[in-house]
Amino acid sequence: MAQTPVQDRTDLNRRYAAPADDRRRRKAPLAWIPIACLLGLLLLGLVMWAASRDSGSSDSGASGTSSSAAAGRLTAGDTNLFGRLDGSLGAYEGRDVTARGVRVVEVVGDEAFWIGNGSERVLVHLARSTESPFRVREGQSVDLRGTLRQADGSTARDFGVTDGEGADLVATQGAYVEATSVDLS
Repeated sequence: MAQTPVQDRTDLNRRYAAPADDRRRRKAPLAWIPIACLLGLLLLGLVMWAASRDSGSSDSGASGTSSSAAAGRLTAGDTNLFGRLDGSLGAYEGRDVTARGVRVVEVVGDEAFWIGNGSERVLVHLARSTESPFRVREGQSVDLRGTLRQADGSTARDFGVTDGEGADLVATQGAYVEATSVDLS
C-alpha cells in the first residue's frame, strides 16, 4: 500500500493564505465610515446654512435675529417688518400686512394687543364695529391680515394703551396694524 506524503501544515498555510496586502486591507474594512460621517456632517451644515439664507432672503436686508424668528412673520408685501420695529414704520403706512404664527405678547384693551416678542412688537387694533366674538389672550399664536395705519401719541391712548403698556412705542413707530381678519390658536 502506497502512502501519500503528509504535507507540512506551514506549507499549506503558505499556499492558501492571502497575500500580506490583502490581510492589511481586511484589517480595516470599516475605515470609510469616519470619512462618510464627516462628509455627511459637512453636507448637513451646508444644507442648514442654505436654509437659513433662504429664510432671510425676502427680508430685504432685515436682520435675521433669533428673536424675530421666534416671533413669527409680520410682512408688508415681501418685507418682514420684524427687525424694523425699533424705528419708524411710516414708510409702510397704508400697506397691507400679513402675520403668520406671531405670538400675542400682551393684551392692552378689549380690541388692542401687542404681537411679536418682548423687544420687537407692534400694536394691533381689531377693526370691528361691534365687540369682537373672541377673546385674545397673551401667549396665543395669531395669523392676521390688515393694514398698517398711521399713529401718533394719542392713537395708543385712544385704544386704551397706557404709557406703561407702550403708548410711547406706538408713537415712535408711527404706525399700528388695523386687523380685518384674525385667526387665533
